[in-house]
Amino acid sequence: MSKYHYVTVNPSDYAIVFKNGEIIKEGRGFRFFCTPRIQYVIIPGNVKNITFVADQISKENQGVEVSGFAIWKVGDPKKIYQSFDFKMENDTLEQVSTFLKDVVESAIRHMVANMTIEEVLRKRGTIILQLKRELEYISEQWGIVVDTIEIKNVKIQSKTLFENMQAQFRNSVRLEAETNSIETERQIEEQRIHIGDQTKIIKQQSEIADRERKKQLQLQEINDRSEVLKHQREKEHTREKEEMTRKWDLFREEEEFKRNKMLEQNQTIAEEEKLHELKAELDLKKKQLEVELEKYDIAIEKMQVEIENLKKDHRVILAENLPAALQNLKIERLDLGGSTLDNIIEAIKESFGK
Repeated sequence: MSKYHYVTVNPSDYAIVFKNGEIIKEGRGFRFFCTPRIQYVIIPGNVKNITFVADQISKENQGVEVSGFAIWKVGDPKKIYQSFDFKMENDTLEQVSTFLKDVVESAIRHMVANMTIEEVLRKRGTIILQLKRELEYISEQWGIVVDTIEIKNVKIQSKTLFENMQAQFRNSVRLEAETNSIETERQIEEQRIHIGDQTKIIKQQSEIADRERKKQLQLQEINDRSEVLKHQREKEHTREKEEMTRKWDLFREEEEFKRNKMLEQNQTIAEEEKLHELKAELDLKKKQLEVELEKYDIAIEKMQVEIENLKKDHRVILAENLPAALQNLKIERLDLGGSTLDNIIEAIKESFGK
């Protein structure tokens, strides 16, 4: 085989790959490349079968041969690798089978030595369970699993003893058969005596069962009706609830509309009242202005009267003082019209005012 090659591990086998003495990969059903620095061990995962035959003297000092088989397989590849040398894996598994066979036969001999022949013949299941318990420790240590142990045959080596046991067994079987026959006839007679009562009891039980069945049917019918009524009531309740909800929504909408309308009306009334107040206030101010205007008119009229009076007074004063003034001005006679006189008076007033 080439030093450089690929190795394929079967799905049922377990491989452990080493490099420089350390595990670099392990598992089932994979492929790896092997070099001179890599070592590996492939542990088969198929089941193994061993047969065993154990000769031993029983408790009565009679020779007994127990034969059977066991089926085992690798449970923990690491433990079995550590416990056995797998340079040649097939020979190693055969060696494990040989060791396991020796252990099983030794355990059987130990058990048979403490049992009677009858116990060996009748208690095969007990022997198998005891074997499995005793193999648990070894299986755990070796990393194997014992799936099945079966005892195929138990042979008494003394022919005479075997025939005597057979005769004793035949007599026992015959006695048991006759006893069973008598007992059967007695039981049949008892059955005949009580068959009438049993029939009556069965009939009564049948009638009771019928009544109970009718009662159950009636109860079921009542329950069905109750469920239907309950469903109808739930639907009606749901419908009523929806109707009440709809009416409540309508009521809320109407109330909201009324409230908004009332608010609008109140707002309109408030605005009208405010307008009335403003109008009353304007009327009051108008009246006050009219009174003030009336006062102003009266004052103006009064002032006009006073001005007229002042005008008249100035004319009178001027007329009284005019001759002296004319005399001072060296004017003997002055004849002026009324309007001209007024203009002169105004001019004089302005000069006096200045």
